[in-house]
Amino acid sequence: MMEAIAATAEPPGSMLCGVTAHPLFVDKATALQQLFGDREGGVRIVVLVGFDTWVRIVDPKYYAPGGLDAALRDIFRAVEVLVASRDPASASNLEPLRTEEQEALVLSLSDEVTGGRLHFLRNDPQVADLSSSAVRKAVAAGDGSSARAMLPDCLISFVEERGLYTS
Repeated sequence: MMEAIAATAEPPGSMLCGVTAHPLFVDKATALQQLFGDREGGVRIVVLVGFDTWVRIVDPKYYAPGGLDAALRDIFRAVEVLVASRDPASASNLEPLRTEEQEALVLSLSDEVTGGRLHFLRNDPQVADLSSSAVRKAVAAGDGSSARAMLPDCLISFVEERGLYTS
């Protein structure tokens, strides 16, 4: 799917997508830095995540006891993180939080931990409720019109041809 989106990027070649088997975000960030960080002239690596994903990234249960701060420091040494607000109704793992509350939680991490490499994006309300979960639910329910409204054209055929999310 990511390749299909990257292939339609304008200008051509302006988007890079990849797949990783790393389960933890800190490992993904480190792998990106190792892959691109030593290029001549340097490469600015910015990872965009939704607020619902951010909640999982900072959940201590995914790290060794007492290891969250060290993992976060490793993340921010490797990449910048841009957290986009989400409509809590579209993400099942969120309690209802207004955009301002989401922003306050994200930006509550100290610059000592983030190195100033954590940013918050107030998502356009028209797209804030879009999510992979909503697409999967629409396709599974046979609601093709809703799924088509949420997906770019290049992914509609990809999902339909492979019968994704139908069972």
